[in-house]
Amino acid sequence: LSQHCIEAQQIYLVGESGAGKTALLEAGVLPELQKNQTVLLIYLDSWGEDWVKGPQEVLRDALWKSLKSLSPEQKEVLGLTECPAADKLMDIFRRIKPVLGRTPFIICDQFDDYQARHYDKFLPRRTKTWLSAKKLIAQNPFWADFKTLLEDQAIRCLFVTRNDTAIGLDAVRFTTTSVSYQLECPPYQLDLLRAEVVIPLLDKLAAESAISNPQRGWERLQRRLAKDLAQEGLI
Repeated sequence: LSQHCIEAQQIYLVGESGAGKTALLEAGVLPELQKNQTVLLIYLDSWGEDWVKGPQEVLRDALWKSLKSLSPEQKEVLGLTECPAADKLMDIFRRIKPVLGRTPFIICDQFDDYQARHYDKFLPRRTKTWLSAKKLIAQNPFWADFKTLLEDQAIRCLFVTRNDTAIGLDAVRFTTTSVSYQLECPPYQLDLLRAEVVIPLLDKLAAESAISNPQRGWERLQRRLAKDLAQEGLI
């Protein structure tokens, strides 16, 4: 997944609720990408309340947080002597790569939360069809700017969502133009752990003395947990 993030312009991480999408990002992808000096990580895990200003302001704050380690000279060249106004984001993002030699990589975690908050816009009752990227950028200036930055290769991005809302990703499939290299890779599917994987992990946990008396309920709970989850289709 980290390699996809380096090579592709737009990536999608899809998995069931509880599969560990955010954990995979925090424990694996983010630390891996932080080693790469060609990438400037910008992580979004909330979207605000407003349809337009919500993501705009959250992105502004996340960008400012990512740039705090810059020298005063670098901030001055970028025009960032203070936290920027949200309407200045386009100009700032266009300057980052030429000035810093690093491409902003925006991780849009919990994207399904944003779509759920504005469900009637993404899935209008009148049409009962998911909003297309073309209609999204016509209705929402934030995403219109986002698409322009992607097309100009000023940013790259990763969208994270659940399986049951993955169809809604059509609204943000922006990189569909034909170019000489791959702009978009297939969704990275993160499945829940299977029982044959979970049980050995629980055995290892008990073997490492995390549980002092496994015979006094742990083994019974372990079997019950595996059985209940299997019945619910979770493992």
